[in-house]
Amino acid sequence: MIKLPTRKTLNQIAMVLKYLRKNSVLYLALFAYLVLLTLNAFGVHAWLPSCPVYAMTGHECFGCGLNRAAIALISFNFREALLYNPLIFLYLPVILWFIIGDYRRFIHRQLKHT
Repeated sequence: MIKLPTRKTLNQIAMVLKYLRKNSVLYLALFAYLVLLTLNAFGVHAWLPSCPVYAMTGHECFGCGLNRAAIALISFNFREALLYNPLIFLYLPVILWFIIGDYRRFIHRQLKHT
């Protein structure tokens, strides 16, 4: 016998979908970026943006090498990622922390209004 989802489960799914709809441009851009990184990690050379600071000044900024570091992480080459840009290991947790915090604030506001 097939067990149908409960009303609580359906409400939770609806809230997640509402959150994704609210931030759709951000998450579509993030998804497209991850697809490009993954393609590059597996040998398909997709276009990735270059650093405008390096192009104008010839000096590397704090973000230089992040694309290559992310590609190395997708390939599980942690040492190579560290050599490209060690800040990748700081940026990823911070980005996840902001995304989770934003989602929690959204859920809190939604529960307050219901």
